[in-house]
Amino acid sequence: RLECEEHAGLFLSARRSPELDALLVGLPHSLLLEGRDGALSVLLPAGAAPRPALDRAASNSKNGQAAKDIAVVAAEEAAAVGTKGFGTDMVLDRWDAEWTRNAFQGGGGHYVYPVHGGHAALSAASLPSALYLALLRFLARRYADVCKLSDLCVSDNAPTPEEQQLWLAFAGVAMDPAPDACAARLRLSVAAFGTPAESLLPWDTQEELRSYVGSWRHVSASCRLSAREEQELLDSCDPEMVRRSPLMSNRGSYLYLRANGAVAAAAGVEGAKSACPLAYPDAPKQSTYDAVEDRSALEEGITGEGPLGALGGLKHSFSQYEEKEVTGVAALKKIGEWIDGGSLALDATHGFPLLYELLNGSVPLRVLPSDDPHRWGSALMRFVPPEQSCKRGTLMSVLRILSTSATLAKNAPKVEEKTMGAKFSAMFTQDGAIGMLMRRVQPYLRDRAAQPGGIPMTLATRWARRPGYAAPDMAEVPGDGDQKAGVSSR
Repeated sequence: RLECEEHAGLFLSARRSPELDALLVGLPHSLLLEGRDGALSVLLPAGAAPRPALDRAASNSKNGQAAKDIAVVAAEEAAAVGTKGFGTDMVLDRWDAEWTRNAFQGGGGHYVYPVHGGHAALSAASLPSALYLALLRFLARRYADVCKLSDLCVSDNAPTPEEQQLWLAFAGVAMDPAPDACAARLRLSVAAFGTPAESLLPWDTQEELRSYVGSWRHVSASCRLSAREEQELLDSCDPEMVRRSPLMSNRGSYLYLRANGAVAAAAGVEGAKSACPLAYPDAPKQSTYDAVEDRSALEEGITGEGPLGALGGLKHSFSQYEEKEVTGVAALKKIGEWIDGGSLALDATHGFPLLYELLNGSVPLRVLPSDDPHRWGSALMRFVPPEQSCKRGTLMSVLRILSTSATLAKNAPKVEEKTMGAKFSAMFTQDGAIGMLMRRVQPYLRDRAAQPGGIPMTLATRWARRPGYAAPDMAEVPGDGDQKAGVSSR
C-alpha cells in the first residue's frame, strides 16, 4: 500500500461507500487517506487554485481596460449565461505561481481534513484549510456546508498572504444569484465582521443583506441567518440606506421588536408591543385610463376637445388591408409600426377608424389563428395618447363602449365610405366619413342602451364597485412559542 510521507500512519485508502462518494463531490483533486485505526482523512493540495469554469474563452483585459482577476472574469462569464445558471463546473489552476508560492509559505502545500465517523462531514484544523474547503463547497453549490464552515473562518490576526488570496478567491462566487448563496456570503461576512479580513470580502455586505431580506422565504432552513446575526448585520448598515428602503426598515423593526419583546416578557413588563409598524415604498404613478367613466357617446351631438369631439378641419385616411397583411408575422410588424410610429392617436394616420374597425371585426388582425380582432382593438386603445384617452369625448367614448362587448361591437354600423384604392382621405366634418359614421353609431348605441340589459358596465364602473383595499400599517410579531416562520418584509 502507498504510505503518506508527510503524515506517518496514513496510507491511501481503497474504502468506498455512498456516504463517502457524496462527501467527495466537488473535490476532484482529493485523496482519501486511512489511518491504522481505520479513521479516514481527505488530503487536498493547496497549490491548486479553484476557479469557476468559463463557458467560453475570456481575456483578462478588454478594450485596453485594466486586467481583472481571473476569478472575477470567470464569475462574470458564468453570470452572463442566464439560461444555464452557474452550474458546478470548476477549473483547478495549477499554473498560478503567486498562489502556489503563498500556499507553500503558509504550510506544507496541502490540507488534511479528518472525516467524521458517520462519513457525513469534514473537519478543518486551521483557518486556511477552512477557507479552502469553503471555497470548494461554494463552487460545488453546497451552500449548507459553506454555512457550517463559516464558523471556522474567524481570526483576529492580520491575514497571511495565503489567507488573503483565499478570501479574494471568493470573488468567483460573489455573483451567484441563488438565495442560499446570498445567505452563505452573509455567513462569511458575519465571520469576518470586525476582523482585518472584513476589508477583503469581494462583495457589498449591505447589498447582500438587502437581497437576502428580499428572498428570505426562498432560503433553506439550513442556510438562514439567526435573528442575532441579521440584527448585527443591520446595525452595521448605513442608517440612511435602511431608512430609505422599506424592505430593510420593516425587517429591522421586526427583529428589534422581537428581541426587545422577549426581554420585556422575561422582565414581566406589561403592555409590551406585539406588532411592528410597516413602511411601504411610494406608490408608482398609474394611468387613469381605467378610471374614466365616459358615456358621452349616448348624448346628443359631438362633444370633447379637439379630436375627441370636434371633427372639422382634421384629415384622416381609411386603409383597406388584405388578410395576408394583418395575419401572422405581418400582423406583428403592423402592430409594431402603429405603436412605434405613434399613429394610434385619434387624429393620426391610424387613429379612430382603425381602432373602430378592429373592434367590429372589419380589420381581421390575427397574430395567431385563434386571435380575436376585438381584443386586439381593446388592447391597442391603451396606446392612444393620455391627453386623448383620459378625457371625455365622443370618439373615445364610442371606443370605450364598444370595447366592453364583442357582440355590441360586431353589430355596430360599418364604415361605408371607402374607395377602390388602398386609402381614402376625407375631411373630419359632419359630411365626411367620420361624421356620417357617427350619425349612425350614436343612435345605435342609444337604442341598445334603452333595451333590457342595456350596455355592459365599463371598467371604471367595475373598479368603483370593488371594495377598497387599505394596506395594514402594523404586522403582528409572533412570540417565541409561535410556530410561524417570521414576518416577511414588504
